[in-house]
Amino acid sequence: MPNKMTIYRIGGESAEMDAIDARRTLQSHANEWFSTAADAKAAKPKPAPTPAQAAVPEVAPSLAPAEKPALEAKHRGKGSYSVLDASGAEVMEGLSKEDAEAFNAMTADEKAEYVKTENKS
Repeated sequence: MPNKMTIYRIGGESAEMDAIDARRTLQSHANEWFSTAADAKAAKPKPAPTPAQAAVPEVAPSLAPAEKPALEAKHRGKGSYSVLDASGAEVMEGLSKEDAEAFNAMTADEKAEYVKTENKS
């Protein structure tokens, strides 16, 4: 039978669980769960954000990961370039370096129209 362990949360609640799970919880939520009731009582809960803090996004938009372009020409080796969609699937192949550079300079709408037109011929 696995060893049981009681852990304590800042708000006063407690949980009894397998010792392995309890240790994992204590490690991953060190500021929220504690091994003794006294430690949980002594810990100060995180203060509620002020209205000014609440209005600021957690990650500034400029620091957010950039979205992948819907269509992008990439080098595929041996001087050949292909157009890939956002999932990485090849939608067009056999472009020269100059064509690929010109393609990547286009707007998203121009790229979509180019692929549509060139794949028909």
